[in-house]
Amino acid sequence: MLASIIFNVVIIAVMVWCGRFTAKYAERRGRARRPWFLLGALFFPIPSIVLALLPPRGAL
Repeated sequence: MLASIIFNVVIIAVMVWCGRFTAKYAERRGRARRPWFLLGALFFPIPSIVLALLPPRGAL
């Protein structure tokens, strides 16, 4: 039981870390921070790749 709890805490910590990383990258690219945090936490590294391919907000 303790191993399961520790595993879940580690997984949640990694998800939060990935979400923060993606949100900060999105903010530098001129995108909203909150939706990219959720996408980054759930699907990392796919949102980071999508952000790299999207043009910055003012470029169009």
